[in-house]
Amino acid sequence: MPSCRSIHHRRWLRLRGYDYSQTGAYFVTICARNRENLLAKVEDEKMVLNDAGRVVQTVWDGLPERLPTISMALSSW
Repeated sequence: MPSCRSIHHRRWLRLRGYDYSQTGAYFVTICARNRENLLAKVEDEKMVLNDAGRVVQTVWDGLPERLPTISMALSSW
C-alpha cells in the first residue's frame, strides 16, 4: 500500500529540527484552492462571510477553549 505522502505529493512544511511545542508566535493564513472566494465576499470595502465562512470563524473563535494555552491576536490587512 503506498504511503499517504506518495499519493498526495505534499511537501513538508515544517522546519527540520524546530521544536513546535515551544512558546512562539505563528502566522496562519486560510486560503482556498486557486484562491477562490469560497468563504466571503467584499461589499462596500467590508468582508461579508457566507455560511462556510461563518463555520470557519466559529471554529477559529473556539480554538482558545479547546487549546487553553494559546492566545489569539488578529491582524488587519
